[in-house]
Amino acid sequence: EAGTELVEDETLVAWAQDVDENGTWDVLGEPGLYYVGASSMPQIVIDDNGYIFLVYSSVTETYDNGLQDYRHIWARGSWGTGSWGDFVDLTGGLVHIFDECVFPSVSPTSDDNIYLMFQTDNEPGLAVRGDEDPYGDNNINFMSVMKTELIAVGTDEHKAPVTEESVSQNMPNPFNGTSWVNIDLHKSCEVFLEVSNIAGQTVYATEKRLMQSGSHRLRIDADLLRPGIYFYTVHAGESSITKKMIVE
Repeated sequence: EAGTELVEDETLVAWAQDVDENGTWDVLGEPGLYYVGASSMPQIVIDDNGYIFLVYSSVTETYDNGLQDYRHIWARGSWGTGSWGDFVDLTGGLVHIFDECVFPSVSPTSDDNIYLMFQTDNEPGLAVRGDEDPYGDNNINFMSVMKTELIAVGTDEHKAPVTEESVSQNMPNPFNGTSWVNIDLHKSCEVFLEVSNIAGQTVYATEKRLMQSGSHRLRIDADLLRPGIYFYTVHAGESSITKKMIVE
């Protein structure tokens, strides 16, 4: 169906990695049975700058116990729509060579790091269901990951053109006639604004314009809009920020 296809780094942002880069996913084909996909258990945290950090568990080639494949905890970051960093195996160190790494849980708050916990043991799968392995001890691990390991935070190349804080609430609001949105662009890019109703239909849009970094004002004309609740979205390069407004 049109619009539902998976597009890499847009609607598809994580998958099992070709660790040895030979063009083939070389696994035994016997992972632990959790009734989930090869790459699953996703966790997402979005920080105050609008950066997105994704953590998930994935069956990982080159790691197995001779009978079953191990899962590792993977992560990557995004600084805007379609802009994603490299895949990082968070459990790729020697200490986890014979570990099944599953059930990541990421804190919704962050600073210069993101924080997560995950489970490890030496046997892929579960004891209570699935492949019903023998009962044994497992470990709950805590990890902090510097954001700069996932994206180059703060560099001009990777900085989002706009963030939640750099797009103002429209003023006045509620309004009729004209309202204005102030934006602070972190870098030069093409910008346009669109307004949608509560059904998600676009009812108003400005022309796309190339704007230099700095402060700008975008106009919203409500003369053709009926009274009600709307959402305006500022599109700036690969970034987009949406906020609510009311037309009287």
